[in-house]
Amino acid sequence: MIADTEGFKLTVLLCDSAQAVGGKLYVLGGGWSRVLFVGQPIPMGLGVYIAIPWVLANEPLDLVIRLLDANNQPVTIAGQPGPLEVRGRVEAGRPPGLARGTPLDSSFAINLVLPLVPGIYVWETSIVGHITDTTRFEVVRGQPTPTT
Repeated sequence: MIADTEGFKLTVLLCDSAQAVGGKLYVLGGGWSRVLFVGQPIPMGLGVYIAIPWVLANEPLDLVIRLLDANNQPVTIAGQPGPLEVRGRVEAGRPPGLARGTPLDSSFAINLVLPLVPGIYVWETSIVGHITDTTRFEVVRGQPTPTT
């Protein structure tokens, strides 16, 4: 999903896995919104790209990513304390020679293996006080692929 508020641009791409290297996202199996549940934990990546407004260069920005269920309630994972969420801080500096007003890029990847059951889920991603975006996906019951 792509959101744009106050000059921010926030893109969260669901994928099988992702890496952020040298300011670029490398995504494997990206762009899905449905995944099969076959009785095993589900590997999942989030490729996150943020364009930060020029005026917020060198400002620490708090980031929260939470997994919610179909009723917008936080998802908890058995054996883990509290709801599933990732917290961090993003700060982008202006490189020399960048034209005034140019947004600043920041990207990162999160890879998880989650014991989710069939249902609808939402990743809620927020730059606290600035922008919130949601990325919906569904876990559907499926059959394992036979191996030969």
